[in-house]
Amino acid sequence: MKKALLAIVFSAMLCGLCSCGNSSKVTGSDASVKEVKAETTSTAETETTDSTSETESKETDSTSADTETTATAAAVTSAADNASTPASSGNYSTDSNGAVVLNTPAAEQSDEELMAAAQALFQTACQTAWRFSVGCPYAYDSETYITNDYDWHYYLITDPAITSIADVKADFHTVFSEKYPDNNIDELYIEKDGKVYALDGQRGSNIFYSKSEIISLDSNTGDEMTFTVRNYYNGDDWGEESSTDDRPFSMVKDSDGTWRVGTFNLPY
Repeated sequence: MKKALLAIVFSAMLCGLCSCGNSSKVTGSDASVKEVKAETTSTAETETTDSTSETESKETDSTSADTETTATAAAVTSAADNASTPASSGNYSTDSNGAVVLNTPAAEQSDEELMAAAQALFQTACQTAWRFSVGCPYAYDSETYITNDYDWHYYLITDPAITSIADVKADFHTVFSEKYPDNNIDELYIEKDGKVYALDGQRGSNIFYSKSEIISLDSNTGDEMTFTVRNYYNGDDWGEESSTDDRPFSMVKDSDGTWRVGTFNLPY
């Protein structure tokens, strides 16, 4: 059962309205004056009507675009927020980037405690994946871009701290473990002539997505723990019932002792 995706509107396309004035033929010495006045009045009224119609059209299209953009942004925010972090029980903490630090060794913690830590990391993973793969976490110039073989537009990143793909990957790997490939970054960012360009997708989320929950700890090798995350989707107005899907998620212990994201699927 496929769920509808709500796409972001990039710009509202407006139709121009054309105006023309009509007047009936009038004879006599005063007729020419009356005809000119009639044409002028008719043309003025038509242009005023067309101008008003065009303004109303722009306002309507603008309102529609703003409404859809707001709805999608709200859905995205809700999706990330609903991968909620439980209150810390003292068995873990998070660093400034959201990666997990276990306060006691994993072997000394219960499954429930480790699942709570995994829930916190999963939320961070969702937020980070959205920022890097759906939008762009950096300031960029929307007027300056290059294209790839598919004519996709990659926009110039203006953040002075980002001068190479390596800089982007370093930021990404504050949350995602370097033990897992980051090929997606190479598809979404292009480095050229000492500058970095980003493919700002700005897609919408599944509007029926509700939340995600870690439901089990499935394996623990000492440096990687694998869990099952269950994603919940609400029903819709056309009679489709609510549903769930289960996906694997793992926490990887990196060389600095911090646990970062390994296996991950964005649930939206």
